[in-house]
Amino acid sequence: MQRLGTFFLAITFTVMINSLSFASEHEETAFREGLAALQRKEFSLAQQKFRIAAQAGHALAQYQLGRLNDLGQVSTGQDFVQAVHWYQLAAAQAVPEAQSRLAELLLEGRGIEANPKRAYSLLLEAAQAGLEKAQTDLGDLYYAGQVIARDYEQALLWYERAALQNNSHAQFMTGVLYADGLGGVKQDFRRAADWYRQAAEQGEARAAYRLAWLYLEGHGVLIDEAEATIWLRRAANAGHPSAQFDLANLYYEGKGVTQDRFQAYEWYLKSALQGYARAWQSLGYLHEKGEGTQQNLSKAYQWYWLAAQHKVPGADLTLQAVGRQLTPEAQQLAMQAAQRWLNEHPEAQPKPRQ
Repeated sequence: MQRLGTFFLAITFTVMINSLSFASEHEETAFREGLAALQRKEFSLAQQKFRIAAQAGHALAQYQLGRLNDLGQVSTGQDFVQAVHWYQLAAAQAVPEAQSRLAELLLEGRGIEANPKRAYSLLLEAAQAGLEKAQTDLGDLYYAGQVIARDYEQALLWYERAALQNNSHAQFMTGVLYADGLGGVKQDFRRAADWYRQAAEQGEARAAYRLAWLYLEGHGVLIDEAEATIWLRRAANAGHPSAQFDLANLYYEGKGVTQDRFQAYEWYLKSALQGYARAWQSLGYLHEKGEGTQQNLSKAYQWYWLAAQHKVPGADLTLQAVGRQLTPEAQQLAMQAAQRWLNEHPEAQPKPRQ
């Protein structure tokens, strides 16, 4: 009898193991079918398959279901509360991507009450697992010093880890810390140039701009105006307003390029259209002198007035000087034209130098 009981116990245990194996295979099949549907952009089917696996505890399916809700790729539309629900389940199973995105939502207070302390803990765990996005975000937290105490050395540590994984923002910020020598970070322009170059080659306009200035000033590299122009042009073509302004200056002065006041005007205008107020001052000067464009004192007054409104150094004096050559009525018309131009170009609201 005892032997018979042992026999049935063995059968029961075997059935349990087989059932668990079947359940595991079922979840994995549903998850893979969900991925295939997602690749085909069949979001409803993907949601259905991921839910089957997620409800059975499949961590990656929970993460993917969170993403579908996060991105609004479900029939009910974007739902941060549901996204947080699934991210939390996946994060509890140590899925770094879920931890990282959940941390972002906790910082923003979307779908869940803001909790910076918990966000930091999740980011740290994901960063330690090697997720470059989390490493970069953790670097940003240490650099900004808003959620946690500012610590440039810790910022550098995490930025460098992400930079080694080819994250362009992390490469740029690593360059910034070495160039600026902030906190306990030893200033090293050569390293800064190396990291800026790697980020710039990935299309990071801010890095291309800063690298250009290292070449102009000879920090960490030999002074090379032609090389500086190459990187300035890259940044300018990518829409970096400060780079557009500085490239215009090079064309105006003929440094690193053949002097071309018409090109200078075009680049000043592109910068001005992005709200770079110093470019407004330069456009006023070109219109005043008739360089790169037709001389037009009313246009000059218009640009000087915009620059003066935003406290560009010297703009008030040039405005007064040109104003003495115009009637009060012409001045009034120029100011109205300037205000109208600004209203028609909301993207041209002034921005800080980058």
